[in-house]
Amino acid sequence: MIEHLADKKRFEWKADGAISFIEYYQKGDCYILWHSQVPQSLRGQGIGKQLVEATFDYLLQHNIKAKATCKYIRMIAMRNSKWNSHIST
Repeated sequence: MIEHLADKKRFEWKADGAISFIEYYQKGDCYILWHSQVPQSLRGQGIGKQLVEATFDYLLQHNIKAKATCKYIRMIAMRNSKWNSHIST
């Protein structure tokens, strides 16, 4: 499950005692998603994709516009048209 930590400007996903996250900064009413990280021990299990998709779903549910500048986040955004109206790449 994703957790939005507004004070740290990041979304976190906890799994197997490790934390994966997406960092952002705010520009006006838009979140700039600039960095994603999955611990080495969790890579290759689809955690990064789940993290990005859960972040996008959170943004949609809360009607928050975002721009993906991280290459990985941008790649996931481009694969699903349901995020096109809220996530620019």
